[in-house]
Amino acid sequence: MIHNTLLAVTVSNPVITLSTVIWCIYIGAVIGWAAVLFNKFVPGTVVRRILSLGLFSPDKAMTVDEMKIKFPLLRYMLRDGSSLRRTVKSREEEEKGLLPEKKGFIASLAPDPKRPVKTQHFYIPEDIRFRAESRYSTGFGDIAALVIGAVVLLAAAFVLFNFGIPAIMDLLGSLFA
Repeated sequence: MIHNTLLAVTVSNPVITLSTVIWCIYIGAVIGWAAVLFNKFVPGTVVRRILSLGLFSPDKAMTVDEMKIKFPLLRYMLRDGSSLRRTVKSREEEEKGLLPEKKGFIASLAPDPKRPVKTQHFYIPEDIRFRAESRYSTGFGDIAALVIGAVVLLAAAFVLFNFGIPAIMDLLGSLFA
């Protein structure tokens, strides 16, 4: 059959085949789902801790030591410029916004000094609270969705690889033969 020759990946003449594309899409989807779960569980720990402590304004903000966040990865995720900082704000960041702007062209080119995470006081603003709760909530359903989705996608890839692609290749072979 023609599909066996079209699906084969040889070492001497490497070709990206349709089967390679299908399996790469499957692997990419599973890695993407795992990354979403990682984002919900690991950085979500900080968000859930702040939400449980009720830190919704700069005057209630706490440091990582006061919140008892000891894991170095979580502290690293709270650094200035990280994606978690779109949700979690620091009191010092707000105070910096109240300072006068740098004067002159040369002064504006100088980067702002990075503040250590240990010295910053973190909170989640009230207007971001609902988004933070929905984005970083966890449950058994998240893990179940990953497992069930991976199995369903694996079955679809297997069926497509063994039945769909050969039928398409035979059809194309009969059209152009």
